[in-house]
Amino acid sequence: MRGLLQSRGAEMATTQPYERSFDEDVAHTTNTCPECEGRVTTNTHETVCDDCGLVLTDEKFDRGPERTQFEEDEGPDPSRTGAPLTPTRHDGGLSTEIGWRQNGPGQPSGAQRRQLARLRHLHRRSQFESKQDWYRMEGLYEVRRLTSALELGRGLRNQACSLFSSLHEAGLAQGRSLPAIAAVAVYVACRVNGLPWTQTDVLEIADCDRSLFRTTLQAARQKVGLELPPRPPASFIPRLVSAVDAPDEVRTRATEIVQSLPVDAYTGAKPTGVAAACVYVAAQERSMSITQAQLAEEADVTTVTLRSRMSVIEGVLEER
Repeated sequence: MRGLLQSRGAEMATTQPYERSFDEDVAHTTNTCPECEGRVTTNTHETVCDDCGLVLTDEKFDRGPERTQFEEDEGPDPSRTGAPLTPTRHDGGLSTEIGWRQNGPGQPSGAQRRQLARLRHLHRRSQFESKQDWYRMEGLYEVRRLTSALELGRGLRNQACSLFSSLHEAGLAQGRSLPAIAAVAVYVACRVNGLPWTQTDVLEIADCDRSLFRTTLQAARQKVGLELPPRPPASFIPRLVSAVDAPDEVRTRATEIVQSLPVDAYTGAKPTGVAAACVYVAAQERSMSITQAQLAEEADVTTVTLRSRMSVIEGVLEER
């Protein structure tokens, strides 16, 4: 019986009933080599023939972080990958910088400092392949300045930088001002995310005038097909209430008023004017001393616009 089992085992070891076999060492299927029909083994990064050494595929890259840990490494995370890619830099943040700190022995000598200053200058110049990269770097710097002045978050800053890069790649920078394109990118990012920042707020800190900004915005809409969603008046109410130091009950009542209005009551009207009128009506219902001029200035509208919106709102409220 034992001899029969051994003979059957030898028979099973020499026969190959399947065209594809299973490599138990690497847990990957193997096939035959197209050159010598030998056995093919697939490991973590390539597929190689065991007989002739032919490399069939070598495109399986390990895109994860490096997990090599040395004795001097500290911390629970042994990965050493560097900073992630960022859209706020023209090169994605892959470039390096020559620091200004001390060298190994201590303070560098005068000759070493002059050499490092020259190396920094050459290093900065080598980071740009063309003038377009230089212009993109200047524009992204302006976007970062505007988002910092408006105290916007990192996610919105990255979105504005990505939009600026898209506009720059579309050729919008030819014959136009980079600060105007940066201001348009920040304004569009704020508007898409529903933030209550207006063109006036952006232009107060931008290095361009209103006519140039509007011309650039119209060109951007035609160039890349930007679709700006309409801004609901309710998004401006918290900012206006905070600007005039009104209590939360005014904000709540103003929000209720603007939500009760039919759409045709403010179609074609400036949303900031509608929001200011709702805040004024809510403040008057609670006998608060808020002037029309104060609200109109904060909403960037005239008192005439404010009163015209008030008359429409009061008419709707009287009908109910």
